[in-house]
Amino acid sequence: MTALEFSAGKLKYDEPRSNCAFKFKLRPYITLICQQFHSSVRDTSERFLAEQGRFNYVTPTSYLELLSTFNTLLTNKRAETTKMKSRYEVGLQKIASSAEQVTGMQSELEAGWSKLKPIESRVQRA
Repeated sequence: MTALEFSAGKLKYDEPRSNCAFKFKLRPYITLICQQFHSSVRDTSERFLAEQGRFNYVTPTSYLELLSTFNTLLTNKRAETTKMKSRYEVGLQKIASSAEQVTGMQSELEAGWSKLKPIESRVQRA
């Protein structure tokens, strides 16, 4: 286990307790991707130093900040998705309610027409 994996394992994500899929299936892959990001930036920084003579410090703290930023983005996206799901469910409920109201109005309209038919026939005779 590398130091980056160890550091990622110690970081606490704001994940719901019920979200075992993230904890046990996705988290290792996300950690691996973040490690690759960190290693790529470190390698590019070394090349930047060799070519330009300028330092770009990439530290373990940078890696932890990357994980923390990912965690923040994940939390925000989950909240946004939950909000959108809630809106969708409310919309579906309103559509179902409207369908019930339309059905009720149709039956009222049919009942009204049945009352108007005798009157209509009397008016046409007169």
